[in-house]
Amino acid sequence: MTFVTYPEPSLLIAGITHSNLVQKDSIMKVLLSKFGKPFFISDDFDFDRFTDYYEKEMGKHLYKFFTSFLPLEGEDNLKKRKIESNNLESFFLTKDGKRSVNVDPGYLSLSRIVLASTKNFSHRIYLGEGIFGEVTLIYKKGKFHPLEWTYPDYQSDFAQKFFLSLRDEYAKIVKGGI
Repeated sequence: MTFVTYPEPSLLIAGITHSNLVQKDSIMKVLLSKFGKPFFISDDFDFDRFTDYYEKEMGKHLYKFFTSFLPLEGEDNLKKRKIESNNLESFFLTKDGKRSVNVDPGYLSLSRIVLASTKNFSHRIYLGEGIFGEVTLIYKKGKFHPLEWTYPDYQSDFAQKFFLSLRDEYAKIVKGGI
């Protein structure tokens, strides 16, 4: 007979892409209302360096930052967090109905970073209600390793440094240090 086991609560994270029409403080204020207390927030970086995927909808000169939230929560909340993030984006629609903010939630655990998506693909697992989960980075031998499908910005040195620092702080919490 096998026994059901549950993972440690994980750290809710989000990658937020935004145009220069919206200030980071405004975004964080809206996220705070649904996601909880901000834990770590990265600096903005030039998202245009990595892709032009959002250019048609959001324009050029896009910025991105990573953030995390407390309290820790179950990994099974990821679907709910993606649905909430889709709704939160509506706070920042332009007059012509286009997004000026894109929120991609996920979670960080000691072994991986998982992101949520509304797009199906072969490497994504269906979570329900039109939401899919994707292992984006795996942690081993002291660093996060990308997979074949990992987005370029998540492979950057900037992301690596941020997520390693975040993992160190998360590990302290899990081990009872904070």
